[in-house]
Amino acid sequence: MLSQKLCQVVLHVGCRTLSYPGVLSASVGQVDTLGAPVVRVWSTLLMEVIHDWRDDESVAILQAVRRAAPAGAKLLVLESIVPEDPGPDRSKTLDIVMLTLLGGRQRTRQEYEEILAQSGFLLQREIDTHAGISILEAEAV
Repeated sequence: MLSQKLCQVVLHVGCRTLSYPGVLSASVGQVDTLGAPVVRVWSTLLMEVIHDWRDDESVAILQAVRRAAPAGAKLLVLESIVPEDPGPDRSKTLDIVMLTLLGGRQRTRQEYEEILAQSGFLLQREIDTHAGISILEAEAV
């Protein structure tokens, strides 16, 4: 499974993935954005989740993840990152689709860094997969 491989390769830990309707996937537990009790998680993977939501909603989701994550826990966010430079890019086209259909948006690395910081995470690095998607590794602070 992709999430298990990412935990092994990026975080150098083993993991199991729990996924339920209405609940975000987490490597060692579950995170409920509706305020239900949560278990402590040391690593969480969100793939193409945050781009579905406005900034305030994205921060709320990330804050829910942070409530379940002790200091030092890792968060992997897999998203298409909008480049800062002008010119055509697949992520910019996807941004228009997200804005018009769902109200969400694609973001630049700087924008992700800002919403992560508002949610109690520090962006540590961006891993470009060279497949139109990046892995943002953040740590709970």
